[in-house]
Amino acid sequence: MHRTVMRATRNHSSRRAPAAASARHRIALSAAAVVAPPRMHSRALHTVPDGWGCDRTHAQHVEFARARVRAAEGWPLSEAPVAGAETRLAPPWRRVVVPRSRLELLSSENYPAAVGFVKMWGVGECRSVANCNPFDIFPEAPDLPIMSRRPGQGHFDGVLRGRYGMREFKYLWVLDHRGLHIVREMTACKFSARGIATHSMIVDRGILGGELFFDPHDCGKIAVNFGSARLPVESRQQAEDMAEVFLAIGYETVVAMIPDRELGSRSYGMADRYGTDVQNVVFTVTEDRPQGSPWPQL
Repeated sequence: MHRTVMRATRNHSSRRAPAAASARHRIALSAAAVVAPPRMHSRALHTVPDGWGCDRTHAQHVEFARARVRAAEGWPLSEAPVAGAETRLAPPWRRVVVPRSRLELLSSENYPAAVGFVKMWGVGECRSVANCNPFDIFPEAPDLPIMSRRPGQGHFDGVLRGRYGMREFKYLWVLDHRGLHIVREMTACKFSARGIATHSMIVDRGILGGELFFDPHDCGKIAVNFGSARLPVESRQQAEDMAEVFLAIGYETVVAMIPDRELGSRSYGMADRYGTDVQNVVFTVTEDRPQGSPWPQL
């Protein structure tokens, strides 16, 4: 075996190398076969040539990185498409009146960390984001103007307002242990493979996510859905609990795109949030009832 290796070495060199030098040469080649992850720059992506230890996973990561560079440098925000412009909401199939005292209890909640196995804000447990490009997991990306609120802190300031379904007015929302975080979807983001904001650019662990629109005529009214593949809704009850969190933050009316069916039979999809006759539930706040008086029946 040793003599065969020495002959191969002589074929690649005009002079015969000493045994020690040959050993060092083989060690160097072995070290070179361990390929470091590619380094990405703003306009150039440097990768290791094929055959130097690249595998399918490495090649996939390279393609993801290239897509991210192209998106960051060439996303035509001035030509942003209008999604859901023809969306029409059906009359609410249910109305829920929530007593203010129940909402005030949420403002006293405090969770020190995004740990699992703890139901937070009455909605669910924290979990890692899923179903996304691994390069798109960049919590609190530095070029995103993320706004945050806890229950009791009041309305978000300086937001764009528009009709539900108009993409240029759409905000992404995520709930985690700290509270609710939002960012306008059509915000340019050089760290995203899509070139714009995503839920996984807000957090890498959260409870629930979706989309949010601020009513153009009533500052106390919002419309929300639960269309996040990164942090999907798990049940209709969870969606209703989340609507109460929006009320607890300080909004008086929440139109939530909740279908009249259990989500276990069919997962929450595009038809549950956009299109014609989108089913919804309207949540409002009421003051605590006087002692002995019944709640109004709707």
